[in-house]
Amino acid sequence: MIGTGDVGVFFDPADFGEIATAILEGLADPVEFVGIYSESHALALGVGTTAPVFTIDANPLAGRTPRPGEALTLVDHGAFTVAEAQPDGSGLIRLILERA
Repeated sequence: MIGTGDVGVFFDPADFGEIATAILEGLADPVEFVGIYSESHALALGVGTTAPVFTIDANPLAGRTPRPGEALTLVDHGAFTVAEAQPDGSGLIRLILERA
């Protein structure tokens, strides 16, 4: 199950979780992931921007996490490309996203 253990309640789409569809290399069909979307403000070289992040369980249903360059679509937020996957050491992975 996605989001097992102590953090599982946070991944519930009825609470904080959101469903994303990913097209993963080597798999014939799109895969659904449940995660938590956030978009924090960032300041780079004096220019304000946002940094979209999708946090997922380190043991996703698909058997592997999305890799850089793969497409990810969130129903409420649109299409993205994974820029980087950052495991946090606690069983979660932050997917740093770029708008597609």
